[in-house]
Amino acid sequence: MINWFKGIHHPEAYHGLNNKSPFFEGWYNKVVTADKHPFAIIPGIYRSGEIENNFPFIMIFDGESGDVYFERFDILDFSASSNKYDVIIGENRFFQEGIDLKINSNEINMTGSLRFSVIIPGRLNLVSLAVWAGMVICRLWSVIMEF
Repeated sequence: MINWFKGIHHPEAYHGLNNKSPFFEGWYNKVVTADKHPFAIIPGIYRSGEIENNFPFIMIFDGESGDVYFERFDILDFSASSNKYDVIIGENRFFQEGIDLKINSNEINMTGSLRFSVIIPGRLNLVSLAVWAGMVICRLWSVIMEF
C-alpha cells in the first residue's frame, strides 16, 4: 500500500516499490508546441502478477492527428525515484524539468530533449483522494513548451 503521507507530499513520485501486483502507475505529460500542436506523452509501468506480463511503456498521443503510439519495454529497462518525478525507461527519461526521448521503432521515431519553461502540477481533488485511497495510480503534469 502507498505510504499515505508520502503520497500526499510527492504525488509525482513512483509509488510501486512496496506494492503487490497487480499494479499500474503512469504519468501524464501534456506538451504543447509554440504553434499549438498538443501531445500527450505517458510513461508508465504495469505489473499483472504474472512474470511474463510485467512491463514499462511509453504511450504518445498526437492531439492533432489523433494517432496513438504504444511502445512496450523490458521490465529491466525501468527505474524511478520514490521521492520525486524521475522515471527512466530504456534510454528515455522523464523528470520535472524535462523529457529526454529516444524511441526508434517500426511505429515511431522520436528523439530529442525538452526542457520545460512552465510547469503546472496536478492539484488535490477527488481523483487525488482516490489515488491516496489506493484506488487509482496516475500522475498529472501539464506542460507548456515553447520551441
